[in-house]
Amino acid sequence: MGPVVETVSLQEPVRGEGNIEDYLQRLEREMCRSVKVICHSGSQDIVNTKSIPDYCRGYQSQVALLGIQMIWNIKMTECLEKPQKEKIPEFTKKLKEVKEINNQLSDMCLDGSMNKIQRTKIETCVTINVRQQEITTYLVDLVKRHAIKDPNDFEW
Repeated sequence: MGPVVETVSLQEPVRGEGNIEDYLQRLEREMCRSVKVICHSGSQDIVNTKSIPDYCRGYQSQVALLGIQMIWNIKMTECLEKPQKEKIPEFTKKLKEVKEINNQLSDMCLDGSMNKIQRTKIETCVTINVRQQEITTYLVDLVKRHAIKDPNDFEW
């Protein structure tokens, strides 16, 4: 049995007919359009999701990673938009949320029913999330030192 791969279905089928160069151009355009539709859907779903594990299960690896990055960026931007006196408590709250995402993703790694591709996807999301925790802690330090004040500051 060959490797298990995540697939992306084309939104519209492309018939393999006519000049090969024309067919390949049509196929490439449809592949790009299909990936764009999936990424758009993933970007909408991550904002409204109640379950990070379900979100990660429902999307291909790159889209799941994109969603993990997007939700973290949203959380950090919300913190940085708060008035100065509210930033640290908000960062503390958001760091707890980021750690909860990591707990959920880590729990998924214990699921014995995942295939190799699925496990690699979740492990990669965990790795990214751990890095996000480190950066969040660094941002808190920058806020405490008044090195960043809002989302437009370069250090952010």
